[in-house]
Amino acid sequence: MLARHSAVQTAVVVAREDKPGDKRLVAYLSFVQGKETPSASLRGFLKESLPEYMIPSAFVKMDALPLTPNGKINRRALPAPDWSQIESGASIAPRDQLEVMLVKTWRKVLGIPNISVTDNFFDLGGHSLLAARLLSEVEKITGRQIPLSVLFRGATVESLAQLIREGGEANPDPVVMEIQSGGDGLPFFAVASPGVETLGFGLLARHMGPDRPVYKLQGHAPIVVGRPFTKEDLRLLSQEYIAAMRAVQPEGPYCLGGMCEGVQIALTGESRGRNEWYRAYWPADFTPCRFRAPVVLFKRPKQPFYYVDDPQMGWGQRSQSGVEIHEIEFDHEEILREPYVHPLGEQLEACMRRLDKRTAESEFQPPEASLISSSSG
Repeated sequence: MLARHSAVQTAVVVAREDKPGDKRLVAYLSFVQGKETPSASLRGFLKESLPEYMIPSAFVKMDALPLTPNGKINRRALPAPDWSQIESGASIAPRDQLEVMLVKTWRKVLGIPNISVTDNFFDLGGHSLLAARLLSEVEKITGRQIPLSVLFRGATVESLAQLIREGGEANPDPVVMEIQSGGDGLPFFAVASPGVETLGFGLLARHMGPDRPVYKLQGHAPIVVGRPFTKEDLRLLSQEYIAAMRAVQPEGPYCLGGMCEGVQIALTGESRGRNEWYRAYWPADFTPCRFRAPVVLFKRPKQPFYYVDDPQMGWGQRSQSGVEIHEIEFDHEEILREPYVHPLGEQLEACMRRLDKRTAESEFQPPEASLISSSSG
């Protein structure tokens, strides 16, 4: 894609791991004479057609790319990037001691010396693991524990500093929280259990494209540990989530998604025991309720042996509008991490666009018809 830019003469992009565990994309390029272009412009050009995770963290400008004797680009001869030369647009220096300390922390975690207080953490190559490291370092400086979800409210030094000054990091997120604003399409509501880390939904939203409004639904109920959710737990959470969702979108169709316990349903099957987990997940007196919403199921090609032997994972018994299955090879804990979240986001967005079109053509009549999208391990 870089080679398609009118100012670029030659380009190559490689994944470098100059620090153990910190792998980043680096672009090496030479320009057409007299057409040298700022990195910020190149980054914006790529964002028009590539997902976020494919945008290089650094652009290294060279007079000419090194070649092998047979004329191919010699990747081994490409130099390590000089992070001090990274351009991040108009640079705004820290304006008080708190912002100074936060900028130093960002430099340490990201390995980038030139950081503006308005730079977006994720635009500079940040990801979920680096975000956890960043906020751990911030906690050491401020003495205050800051949840990862604050990055939904703003992923810049400026926004984080303001949050800390106002003590806002201690305030719980609202039950319904905007992760990404978008165009006129139907919003997607990502459902999460109380206390579950949800930064991965931010990555999912970025891969669904900038025109898709995405919200997080997560309650403030006590975290359930060591036991399954009871019927009463689920009833109260459902009431809370539905009320919050309707505050944002008064009428359907509603598009819901979640994973693991975020999409908990009972499956029917043979009795598997009498402990509380089996009673919760496979109740003896369970009769599946039917609904008219279509279901999009993202799953691994091969289900674990302890699942009920049903490729639709129980949804076929629930939906009168069918189950659309997409298979993605992933580990259960990694579906909302790179590289798995990339195809998940793109395929989910394709489903949403189909629903946008059908809604515009009035083929769906709210509130009877809606889309439930579930991703499950």
